[in-house]
Amino acid sequence: MRRLKFIIYTLFLLVAVAVFLPLCSHGTPSTPQEGTRVVRVLTYNTHRMGMFRKPNDNQVINYLRNGQDADIICLQEVEVYKDSKYLTLSDLKRALSTKYPYSYFDFSVYNNRRQFGNVVFSRYPLIHKQTIRYPSRANISSRCDVVIPSDGAARVVAKKAQGDAGSGLQS
Repeated sequence: MRRLKFIIYTLFLLVAVAVFLPLCSHGTPSTPQEGTRVVRVLTYNTHRMGMFRKPNDNQVINYLRNGQDADIICLQEVEVYKDSKYLTLSDLKRALSTKYPYSYFDFSVYNNRRQFGNVVFSRYPLIHKQTIRYPSRANISSRCDVVIPSDGAARVVAKKAQGDAGSGLQS
């Protein structure tokens, strides 16, 4: 009797996996339907922007500049300095503005030395920008709507929260 139960449970499990596994994409891009516009979103926790190096020596900036085909980039844990020896906000804007002319900088920490928070870069105009603050200074969400030509707008949320990181796109 125990063996029969084991065989039935095993068969049930195998059938369940066979049915539900094809429904999961596991991050594999699917082929869009013909005539569908694809908007590529890259989200990246920069872990304080590559140790504050200037753009030419900054692995994070070089990764974003070279070879990425994203239309929208949501960055978390961006840290820039006011001292020009380190990566400044102007350096970051200049490094990515050719490819991404629209940007939203939303910092949760401001002081006389540095700024820390989220950044959204986009090939498309950004409107209705909003900061969502939480009790912890380290946690912040940056929301903005992206105007996508001939398709309307999509909402992007870049979120930095301890233990729950990520970004999303809502249409």
